[in-house]
Amino acid sequence: VSYRLRGDREFVMASLSTNGDNVGEASDELKNDEEVMMKAVQGNGFALQWGSENIRQNKAIACEAVKQEPRAWNYILSEELKQDDDILKYCYDIADSSGKNLPIPAAIQDAIATEACCT
Repeated sequence: VSYRLRGDREFVMASLSTNGDNVGEASDELKNDEEVMMKAVQGNGFALQWGSENIRQNKAIACEAVKQEPRAWNYILSEELKQDDDILKYCYDIADSSGKNLPIPAAIQDAIATEACCT
């Protein structure tokens, strides 16, 4: 992708329709754009890794990323946000309903175990 197109918002938004991870090729400015990054994580939770520091601490975007892919939890920068009830709930709901053995972070597994024991 040419340098010019990496900063072209319309081009990047269109590319996210096919794969949210395409945001990795976007300009730093677009990686700090809430609308761009929300679309990216809606298509691929792992796209959170490409977001700016501000984006990776944005609760709405982090929730959506974890909702799409629980392992995106690893890309959240704020320790406080990693322990947020809404974030953990998405991980818990997905792990509980999937019937799969998801490789989710130990802190989330601990939170799930604590909640299961205390409810």
